[in-house]
Amino acid sequence: QPWPSLVLPSALLFLLSAGRQVPFLFNISAQMVKRSSKKTSTEEKQVDAVPATTAERPLFSRVGEPVRRKKPKLSADEQVEASALASSLFGAEEPSASATEHPSIGGETAAERAAAWEDPDDASIEVDISNISRLRKLRRTEDEKVLRGSEYTERVRAVHDKRAGAASWATAGPSRVTTAGATADDLLQSTESIISSKDRVVREGFLDISRVRDANDAEPCSAVVQAVRFHRDSSLLLTASLDKTVRLFDIDGKHNEKIQSVYFDDLPVRSADFGCHNEVFAAGRRPFFYSYDLLAAKATRVRAPVAAAERLRSMESMFVDPTGDYLVFLANDGYLEFFLQKSKMWEFSVKIPAAVRTVAFDATANAVIAGADDGKVRRVDLRKRAVVNEHIDEGARRCTAIAVSPDGTKHCAGSDAGVVNVYNHSAFSKSAPSPEKAIMNLTTNIDGIEFSHDGQMFAAFSRMKKDAVKLVHSASSTVFANWPTSQTPLHYVHSLAFSPDSQYLALGNARGKVLLYNIHAYA
Repeated sequence: QPWPSLVLPSALLFLLSAGRQVPFLFNISAQMVKRSSKKTSTEEKQVDAVPATTAERPLFSRVGEPVRRKKPKLSADEQVEASALASSLFGAEEPSASATEHPSIGGETAAERAAAWEDPDDASIEVDISNISRLRKLRRTEDEKVLRGSEYTERVRAVHDKRAGAASWATAGPSRVTTAGATADDLLQSTESIISSKDRVVREGFLDISRVRDANDAEPCSAVVQAVRFHRDSSLLLTASLDKTVRLFDIDGKHNEKIQSVYFDDLPVRSADFGCHNEVFAAGRRPFFYSYDLLAAKATRVRAPVAAAERLRSMESMFVDPTGDYLVFLANDGYLEFFLQKSKMWEFSVKIPAAVRTVAFDATANAVIAGADDGKVRRVDLRKRAVVNEHIDEGARRCTAIAVSPDGTKHCAGSDAGVVNVYNHSAFSKSAPSPEKAIMNLTTNIDGIEFSHDGQMFAAFSRMKKDAVKLVHSASSTVFANWPTSQTPLHYVHSLAFSPDSQYLALGNARGKVLLYNIHAYA
């Protein structure tokens, strides 16, 4: 007989008897036996006809299962020798953290432990920081050209900590107990978020932000995006444009599925927002607006009342009260026309002694802040239904944008000169207060200002210039310099909005797209 049919099975039996796991060898040997058996007699061919499941079955166990043997008992001297050999080969075994009641390892606290690995050559390596442009920021003097490896590491770490903040999770500590009193094991056994949203801090200077799939990628607008708004209690986003359509999307950053679209055949939509009673309000350059019930899928046209019909020939400038009480429309001759959200009925008017360009609701004071063409900012008390305070917006001929922080402590006023002045609310006690900070990074008419949900940042934009958007850190009133860049494809931004948790920033532009950015500080 051919030698493979005798030698290979014998070698295989020898390896299996020695406790080796060799399923791959067994398969190879079985294939070789089959090949060799094709040249043998008719009786050997009959043996090859046996099913593979039987022919390939090991003698002692299933394929892939090692043969278990009892470990031989070692004497005391042999155990000592085995331990010494293992220590010399693999190092001494350190006691685990569970062997002691205190959260330390091997009797040392985490702060006392040395680094896991250090390269002794770091001290002798020299890095030239003068020839590489991205390393020149590490220089402390212009004459500095070469750094030692250890010094280079320290400066890179210092630059990282300055931009992104020190990584507290990488700092060794003596205990695994958290500040809230719960251990790490307790946190891992819980489904709650480890980082509470109220504890998230946005640092000044650098903003970690990235672009994700466009919010309206499923169905872009066929005209300029006039309005982008998030629902206040969900991930629903609406877009509205002059193509007479309001579109709703479910925003998750990955799919952003389209939920619904509503077409108004007689209304090119210029402003739209979610109401507080499961409805969407849409308005345009018409003497009426629409209320769309999301649950009943029914649109209702609401006309201006007779008392205000002459002033409300166009209801395109609409603002929605986040508390769910009012809708306010900017009318001719400085009038503010208030409607009730629930009944859609006109309620009252307030006269401002100048043409009003913009308003913002102050939910903390039950008031409306209005900016006018005379460069003044006025506060309207909704209980008294009258102007109660006013102050001049420093350096402004016309006040074109207003925003109030969520806690009501600050308000921002944008002007036609491209300046955003940040005021404390105590500014209403003076007729000509000085702003806490003047943001002068934009040079054209400010068309909108939006605060994040916690007031840690706000965004300002202008429609008159390409890529004219700035994000500002509220506490320091400084602009995030790293975004947007010259490569950020914002185009001409006409509207923007933060999501309810400020994780997403949506920007609608003149191309009909709604760009979506993920702010990682809130993720």
